[in-house]
Parts: sequence; C-alpha cells; structure tokens
Amino acid sequence: FYKIKKEDKKKIINTLKENGETVAITKTNQKNSIQTIHEGLIKGEQDNQNKPRNYFHTFSLKIAEFILVISAIIFNAPLPLSISFIIVLDILINSILEITIKEEQENISKEKIIPLTIFNGIITGTFLSIIYFYYLISLGWYPGEILNLNSEIIIKASSVIFLILGLKQIINAYIIKNPKKSLFKLNYTNNISLVLGSIVTILMLYAFYNFEKVREILYLGELSNVNLTVVVFVIINLIILDELRKFLTIENEGKAKK
Repeated sequence: FYKIKKEDKKKIINTLKENGETVAITKTNQKNSIQTIHEGLIKGEQDNQNKPRNYFHTFSLKIAEFILVISAIIFNAPLPLSISFIIVLDILINSILEITIKEEQENISKEKIIPLTIFNGIITGTFLSIIYFYYLISLGWYPGEILNLNSEIIIKASSVIFLILGLKQIINAYIIKNPKKSLFKLNYTNNISLVLGSIVTILMLYAFYNFEKVREILYLGELSNVNLTVVVFVIINLIILDELRKFLTIENEGKAKK
C-alpha cells in the first residue's frame, strides 16, 4: 500500500467510505505510525536488495586472495597475506565501503551478481599472482627458498599487493553501483556517500604507508615511485578489463533481444 500513488490511495479511501467503513488518519509523530512503518519497510527492503552487492564486494576479494595463496603454495613461495593484512582489509577498508553500498536503492539479483563476482575475483587474483611473483623474483627470491615474514623481499612484495587490493575494493564499490554502466559515465554527484567513503579509504591507505609503527604492524614497507607505477599499471588494466566485460555484456544482450 505504501508504494502506490497518492491519487490511488484517495480512490481506496473513497471506496472504503462508500462501503460504510470508518477511515482514520494517524499522526506522523505517533509511535508506530504509518509513516514509521513505511520507513521500516523501505529500510528492510533496501537491505534485502543490497545483500547481493555485499556478496560481490566481499567474495570477489576472497576469491582473489584464495588464488594468490594457492599460487604461492603451488610454487612453494612465501605466503603474501599476514593475519593483520587480512583483518585490516576486511574490517576497516571493506566495512567503510560496504556501508555506502547499503544505501543503494536499485535492485540487483543474485543471478547477475554471482558470475560477476567470480569473473572479478579470478581476474584480480590472476593479476595479483603475476605481480607478486614478479616482485619476489626481481628481488632475488628463487622457488623453494624459505623466507621469514620480516624478510625485506616479502615486505616489499606484500606492500604492493596490499595497496592494489585496497584500491581495487574502492573500484569494486563503484562497479557494483551499476554493473552494466561504464565507470566513466557514472553520475558521481549522486553517489556522495561513496565518494566520501572512497576518500576516507584512500586517506587510511596513505596513513598505513606513511607511519612507521603502522607499517610494522601490517608488515608493510615504504613504496618507491617504481612500486606506485606498477600499482597504477595494474589498476588501469583491471579497469580496462571490466570496461571490456561491460561492453561485451551489453553487445550480447542486444544480439539476444534481436
């Protein structure tokens, strides 16, 4: 009833009166008023609609992390993800971004989210594995060599991986706003909460890398200009691949309709 138009509500009220029913109006400030009930229904409906979005944001990261860990085990390489590394990604970075995702009102089905989640996770995990092994080998590691968690080689390689994952989660939040629309065509003025969440996340990442004590807790190292160039290169490629996915999806849907 709360979704129908105002004129339709009037028709229903008039019909009830004609049938001899008594129609009452509740005050808006009354406890459990119609308005309060409506707001509760809208919020509950919105939360249900956005569960698939949160699945995408959480599980695409987990798929990428899983591929990275499996790759390290297969090639007998040191694991790139420390416990503190994973906790910070899940509790701090993901939590901030997922709060903004929950505010999205447009409905999206699990059927569309699941293949997108798998695609996103596999592509991200593959890129991360390539970059991780590239850094390990370029820094002097050889297959089978055992390294401590405090090893400079692991710290440098993990630092790049952590930054890529953090930035990719920001991008994922924008992708899930509208999985079919190009990131370059989104109306960012209508997504102020997500923009602010992205800024907070970037500032947090900046703090992680610029405070020595924080770096020690997370087993991160300082990033050189070369490291940042690699991070930017990977992020641009991941965006291009997602834009290509959107283009192909729209094109295939157009052919299917024809």
